Amino acid sequence: MSWALAMAVGVLALNALPEPFTLLFWYSGAVNYMLPLVLTLGFAAAALRARQLLPGAPYRRRWASVATVCLVGAVGGGEVAMLCCGVLLAGLGAWPWASGMPAPVGFRGLWMVWGGAFLLTAGLLVGAPGNRQRHGMAAPDAAGPYHRWVLLAPRTALAAARMTARPPVAGAALVLAAAVLLTSAGQVRPRPWRRELVLVLAGYVLLNCAGVAFLKAFFMHDKWVEAMPDRVVNVLVVQLLVSTTVLALWVRQWAPAGPGRLRGQAATLTLTGLALVLLLTGQARRAWQELLFMAPDYALQMQARYERLAAVSRRGGAEAVLPPLQLPRAMGLLAPIPSARQRADVHVELFEDAGQKNNLFLAHYYKIARVRLSGPPPLPTQ
Repeated sequence: MSWALAMAVGVLALNALPEPFTLLFWYSGAVNYMLPLVLTLGFAAAALRARQLLPGAPYRRRWASVATVCLVGAVGGGEVAMLCCGVLLAGLGAWPWASGMPAPVGFRGLWMVWGGAFLLTAGLLVGAPGNRQRHGMAAPDAAGPYHRWVLLAPRTALAAARMTARPPVAGAALVLAAAVLLTSAGQVRPRPWRRELVLVLAGYVLLNCAGVAFLKAFFMHDKWVEAMPDRVVNVLVVQLLVSTTVLALWVRQWAPAGPGRLRGQAATLTLTGLALVLLLTGQARRAWQELLFMAPDYALQMQARYERLAAVSRRGGAEAVLPPLQLPRAMGLLAPIPSARQRADVHVELFEDAGQKNNLFLAHYYKIARVRLSGPPPLPTQ
């Protein structure tokens, strides 16, 4: 069941991501967004496992150590992961009070270690000179320094609602919640306390709004409906789907069992079949088209381009003029080629102007003064 759920979340997320390229195999996106997200999930899983084990139990120290390492890596990876880990850590600390059950022996000490690691790592991240400089590069708030804080809550709610309401995202969340709630949970537990219910729902909302609030507070000071960067929305969408699945699993423990519940192998086969169907439909279908029809030409032309750049660099040439990519399909899903038909936060193609960012990076890497295209990139063919 757990593997089937993981596969369903992964495939549904692939179809719901606004820009899969920047999360899946863009190097900067993988390091700055995917890795902290994986470490955040690792912290949550390892911390829960360590919480279940008593002091002296086999592997308890290992799980606690894994949780600590994942926490430090996630918090140090970026602000979105830092906020997410902060919400998870606060929820772990408040759970004994909310559930009315005392914390396991020794868990308070573990929680304090994690809290100290969180504060230390978060302080280094926030206080880093480069990080402060990056925040200072955001457009100033035209309405004054306090305007964005007064309107932060409604702006965050609007942006989070618009992100969640996108059909691929809302549909994926509903499918995951229904898939979990329609499966049998075994013995039904007593209804939760009101404090427990409030803590879970508040944590779910905070977890999925903290990253949005961060963007609105520091990078979109005076924007109500400005689209958030897709490379960050990718992470927020995955967080939403994972947390929705966890919330549904929690609700399923005390929801009354119905006659139509799927059990065991039937539930696993149903979720696995759903994932396999999704791999051939929606956004994933476009990814298959790019992989089969565009990727071979893309690899050949890029290899020829690199060889030409290396040759110019060896000769000590001052300028490298390259032909634009000629691809049979460039739909912008996994290889965002700049064109009039699509928009992407990150482009992989160069420009005619040697002063553009991509051109400058490539010129610096090959130690060539100027790198430019010989003509504009063509419109993608369908």
